[in-house]
Amino acid sequence: MQYLSAVSILVEEYDSVISWFTRCLNFEVLVDQVVTEDMRFVRLAPSKDASLSIVLNRVTGENAKYIGKQAGDDVLMFLNTDDFDASYQDMLQQGVEFCEAPRNEVYAKVVVFKDCLGNKWDLLEPTGLN
Repeated sequence: MQYLSAVSILVEEYDSVISWFTRCLNFEVLVDQVVTEDMRFVRLAPSKDASLSIVLNRVTGENAKYIGKQAGDDVLMFLNTDDFDASYQDMLQQGVEFCEAPRNEVYAKVVVFKDCLGNKWDLLEPTGLN
């Protein structure tokens, strides 16, 4: 059996990104381990039981230009919630930058927001069609 376990997000440094994800999205730090003087292995997820996590990938030099633009100008990640209105209000209170007003689509209630790096995400409450 194969399955996806993690995706990486490019970062310049770790601590402010960890702080933003834990404060603004209520993510948990699953692992934060020093690998070398300049590198840590950091995994974050919405909960410890999540099937997919985010690995913070510290980059420098030429690859740093991709920080916040891993999907170009499109949505990079999709964050599902079972209570859209509460999640949206919590994120507003934490100062999350939204790119639009919430909207109802056939597949979900959805809104696009940016993470602290500039990557776009969808916050979704699926309708059950997924």
